[in-house]
Amino acid sequence: GFNSYLRRKYKGYKSVSFFTDLMKIQKNFYCDEAIDFSLYKSSLDLILSFDQSDSEKYGMIYHPLVNSKYKGEVIELPMSDVYFLGQPKNRLSQIIETFEVLRDNGLKLDFHLANVKPIDQVYKAEIHYMDKFMTYQENIQHTLHARCLLEIMQQGGLGYTQRVMEAICEGKKLLTNNSTIKEAPFFNSEYISRFTSAKDIDVNFLKGIPSDIGIDYHYMDKISPIELIHFIDERL
Repeated sequence: GFNSYLRRKYKGYKSVSFFTDLMKIQKNFYCDEAIDFSLYKSSLDLILSFDQSDSEKYGMIYHPLVNSKYKGEVIELPMSDVYFLGQPKNRLSQIIETFEVLRDNGLKLDFHLANVKPIDQVYKAEIHYMDKFMTYQENIQHTLHARCLLEIMQQGGLGYTQRVMEAICEGKKLLTNNSTIKEAPFFNSEYISRFTSAKDIDVNFLKGIPSDIGIDYHYMDKISPIELIHFIDERL
């Protein structure tokens, strides 16, 4: 109702929604039910999605997530080779299998998992299990102190997640199972390695993670918040 109120009160009012997660897991703000997308579509002037597949399926406009380089305080943390943060969703077995492969290749890991049932919590001495979400400020500190970020996609996801944006902005390597990553305009095989399962992770790429190299994806201007504002303005 608030959106309708603003539309009545202010001449020229426009409303925009940007879906930054998959539509299939979106819940109504007031109850644990799927959102009524037809209602969204009828009441908004512009709807964006970070996921190419969702954009096509629901008639939304695709735009990647946005980010910018962190310029705040950097705290003292140990350096890690690979950092991962996430919830199990529909991928816990993939996360654990990938953890095992990376650990067995001698990499220093920084894994944080939220909302995992106690019965499913394995390697508790090596994986940090959390009952609540990590703040973004904490997340960025772990990102800054990692040489490579790990991205494990939700089933059916094709969009470039926040891990990808952080890798681009902070100059980090990326290990991902995103099936479309090689088509990305910022893809560079020196910085990014794609795998389909833990068993086919490129061991040579893993060996190169601890070596510090200058990383520049040459793509930050395409994912800046300012660029998103211009993108929206052009379509309203």
